[in-house]
Amino acid sequence: MASDAEERIDRLSREIQEGKQPEGARPEAQDDLKWVDYAQDIKLKRRYANGLLTLLAAQIVIANVLVYLYAGIGRSWDVPTGVMQAWLAATVIELIGVVAVVTRYLFPRRS
Repeated sequence: MASDAEERIDRLSREIQEGKQPEGARPEAQDDLKWVDYAQDIKLKRRYANGLLTLLAAQIVIANVLVYLYAGIGRSWDVPTGVMQAWLAATVIELIGVVAVVTRYLFPRRS
């Protein structure tokens, strides 16, 4: 069950997408538009974060499978040290980088 505020945000969002001017030029329409922007920002952040985490998880699984195949089948577990170091470093750096970027976007510094 949606609250009045959520229903108003959904209605205003639909009107904006349809190219209509939301309920004339009344002063409270500006406040409504701020709430619509806020709600859309939250939805976008949630979608972005979930999609990025899904892609990251898939990439890590694929990379691990490829390293396993390379090490187990291709090299009979005689993998050069440099390859393992590069693989581990790349995985850690990627995780830290993605988390830093997503966190900085989702939680910007307030002045």
